Amino acid sequence: MAFSDPPAGLALANGRGAADLDRGNDRRGQDDHGPADRQLAEPPGPAGDGGVADPGVYAAGQWRRLAERCRQGHQTVILESTFLQNSVMPAFIEGAPAETVREIFTTTEREAAAAEPLLIYLRPIDIASAIARVHRERGEAWAAQNMAWVAARPWARGRNLGGREAVIRLYQAWEGVVDDLYGRHSFGKLMVTDPQQDWDTALARIYAAVRP
Repeated sequence: MAFSDPPAGLALANGRGAADLDRGNDRRGQDDHGPADRQLAEPPGPAGDGGVADPGVYAAGQWRRLAERCRQGHQTVILESTFLQNSVMPAFIEGAPAETVREIFTTTEREAAAAEPLLIYLRPIDIASAIARVHRERGEAWAAQNMAWVAARPWARGRNLGGREAVIRLYQAWEGVVDDLYGRHSFGKLMVTDPQQDWDTALARIYAAVRP
């Protein structure tokens, strides 16, 4: 996602693509750190195991302070996976009802509203293939930990899911929630499908959205 109030702002993007946007980590071997007026900020709270934060870690008030800091600064701050994945998704994984997940989203957005946050969502078309690729790239130990963590969560336990199937089914279900939340987002937004297929085009779209 990005706060789009120029010249300062905040970009909050999901997944590895946000790091690619800031660090040039798009596997092309280039030393490209993006525009000089963008930085990868420390997220409002620490990430938990399994790639998402523990519920309650991202206190809503921290978003207001971050938004105020962005409005007073001269940089576009990019946060990776901090808004939807680390602030909203934990409740979903822990089995919270849809209305609770929406309330967390709405509260977080309201706290960040002063900086008019731009939501950038990077969406894989084939979730099963995307998860298999991430597990392969990060190695057997990381993949095993990820699968065990997801299988132990209420969402997967309540459905008798384990192994890679649990991770795939979780993210397939989460995409439906994202569709709902994305539609509710009150400020600028951009959804980029399978950006890894053409990072040059994807990044051009993202840069244009962050700084029109």
